[in-house]
Amino acid sequence: MSAPAETPAPLNFVPLASLMFVVSNFEAGQPKSLAEGKCVMAHFVKVGSRAELEDLEGGKLVEADGQRIAVFNIGGSCYAIESTCPHRGGPLAEGMVTGEEVICPWHGSRFNVKTGAVMTPPAREGVKSFPVRVTGDDVEIDFAERRFITVKP
Repeated sequence: MSAPAETPAPLNFVPLASLMFVVSNFEAGQPKSLAEGKCVMAHFVKVGSRAELEDLEGGKLVEADGQRIAVFNIGGSCYAIESTCPHRGGPLAEGMVTGEEVICPWHGSRFNVKTGAVMTPPAREGVKSFPVRVTGDDVEIDFAERRFITVKP
């Protein structure tokens, strides 16, 4: 009598539809492709509708995923940065927007709304920026924070 066939081990996989590759957000030295074995898992959260942000002249404060985020509409595209100024905690969502910069209403530091980079003092460091996407009528922010997962071929 022959030995019974072994049951194959269950397969572990990550559906490709749930993966998002954000090459521009990788730090120097981090893998940039699935072939290198790592990728970024997206974590998008709805923060409003396209209609709510369409005629926005300044910023809009949203609280999502435990964070206070300032959302801006610049030339029809939405951008998101941390809303708290690193200098003294000023609310960047309440700041005046000029071009691609928001001015902290407390002490005048300027930040690029696309990148979060500090442009003028007194702040010495920038704020975190978040990827934004529009899906249908929903505006969503990615809170993935570079969470790497390993993908085995």
